[in-house]
Amino acid sequence: MSTQYPEIIRIELPATTKYLSVLSACIAEILARVENLEQRESVTYTIQLAAHEACANIVDHAYAGGQEQRISIVLTLAEHPRRFTIDMYDHGESFDIERTSSPTFEEPQVRGYGLYIIRSLMDEVSYHPAPGNNHWCLMKHL
Repeated sequence: MSTQYPEIIRIELPATTKYLSVLSACIAEILARVENLEQRESVTYTIQLAAHEACANIVDHAYAGGQEQRISIVLTLAEHPRRFTIDMYDHGESFDIERTSSPTFEEPQVRGYGLYIIRSLMDEVSYHPAPGNNHWCLMKHL
């Protein structure tokens, strides 16, 4: 029996970093089922790290660590071209992604690397702010 594409998994997590392992496990299990995926471990880790960074930004910035918030996540494995997409939705504060500066590497800094890391790891990254419904889309070609 052949696989029908796209394969879509929807999850909703509490907006706290302690549930990032649930997201990581879902990503790993989906990618484990991809036939002939080159550098499987590296690709899996890359996608997991980008997803963690995006979720951490939602928790820290959109929700400012507030309680009782949720992140809705849609994981999609598609063919032609083969790609893995993570859509994340939050109801927190939005921001202007174009006004976010890249980190300076001349001087170490504790914060400010998240968006740079996400963009470096994924093939396409977009953010669509809307009052009460922000949308991140992270895509990696497989």
